Amino acid sequence: MIVSDEQKRVQSAPVIDRGIALKVMNHGLWNDWKNRQSCVREAKAKPLPGPLSQAFASGPIKVAGKTVNRAVPSHFAILQALESPLLKMMESAMTNKDVKMDFKPAEQWEICLVFTQDAETLYEMLENEGVKAIKKLARSAVGHSWDAGIVNLVMISVLEQIKRHIETTVRFAAELEGGGEVSFFQEPKAQ
Repeated sequence: MIVSDEQKRVQSAPVIDRGIALKVMNHGLWNDWKNRQSCVREAKAKPLPGPLSQAFASGPIKVAGKTVNRAVPSHFAILQALESPLLKMMESAMTNKDVKMDFKPAEQWEICLVFTQDAETLYEMLENEGVKAIKKLARSAVGHSWDAGIVNLVMISVLEQIKRHIETTVRFAAELEGGGEVSFFQEPKAQ
C-alpha cells in the first residue's frame, strides 16, 4: 500500500489533533498549522511566574490579523441564542471521544464574529436587536469580507480558546474542592 506524504503527516499528528489536521490539510494550510503547533508547544513549555499563572495565561490569540478573544460567559449566552452547533460539539466532547466538527459556512461566520468582536457590544446587540441582527452582521463582517483560509484559522483558534476555558474551569474546580472552599463537587458526608 502506497501512503502519500499528506497521509503520513496526518497519521503522525497526535490523536487529539488528527481531526483538526485533516480539516487543515484539506484546505492546504498544513505547514502554517504545523508551525503554529510547534510555537504553541514551545510557549507552553516555559512556565510563567506566580501561583495561578496557568489559569490566567490564556489571553487573546492573534491569527491572520484577527484577535480571537478568550471565552467569557457572554460568549456562551450569545452562542446559545444563535443555537450554535459549537455548544453541541462541546457537549458531545464531554460525553464521548467522537466529535463532529461539521459546521455550515454561516455557522462558522457567526462563531468567528462572536469571538473576534467585543463580547459586551455583541451581547447588547443581542438584547436590543435580537439574533437576526447578529446573523446579519456575521454575514456581512465575516462571510462577505474574510478569506476562507482566515475563517478556518480563526475557527481553530476559537477551539483553542474553548479548550483553554474548559481546562481552566476544571483546574479551578479541583483546586476549590481540594481546599474545602466548595462542597457541591463532593459527596455529602455521612452522619
